[in-house]
Amino acid sequence: MAGSTLGLEELGGLRAAQYLVGTVLLLLAATENVLPVAAARAHAEGGEAALRSYLLRTGVKLGVPIIAILALLAVPGEMWLRLIFGTEYAAYATCLRILSVSVVIVLARDLTANYFRAKQNTRVLFESLCVSMVVSLAVVVPLMHAGGVSGAAAAVGAGHLASLVYLVIAAWRSSCAVGPAFPRWGRLPRLPTRS
Repeated sequence: MAGSTLGLEELGGLRAAQYLVGTVLLLLAATENVLPVAAARAHAEGGEAALRSYLLRTGVKLGVPIIAILALLAVPGEMWLRLIFGTEYAAYATCLRILSVSVVIVLARDLTANYFRAKQNTRVLFESLCVSMVVSLAVVVPLMHAGGVSGAAAAVGAGHLASLVYLVIAAWRSSCAVGPAFPRWGRLPRLPTRS
């Protein structure tokens, strides 16, 4: 859609920015076979509290190096794009910065997704991806009209953010899903009456 609306040159700039952040996404992809198993084990051994603790620790361990790498890529974005792809690509550093923020959102979303994988509730993950797709399609054209190729990059981030928000709300509802605060009226014990 970006290529047909904005042109192939802008699409090439967006792809160049995606290639740079793709190195970090590969790091995240490498954890996909490890984290869900460890999260499920933590849940089986220690319940909800152990699962949350594991995901929080993992988020810090992964988040610190990933954010550091992204900052190293995004802050001097013009330099990296010029050095790797050529001088004309330096103009797309804003796309690189927007996509770098999107990767942080993907990290948070993946950790939240592992919460549901550990609890064997993958339907929520499918629903979150549907929400992501709908939001991306809804905002991509307005964002491209407002911000050009940077708007297209922002649409990618908006889809990931919508998915994360959906998962966080679902996780909150799941943790609050306890029985009713008051027993049903029909089951209340009868009060003694005076005869």
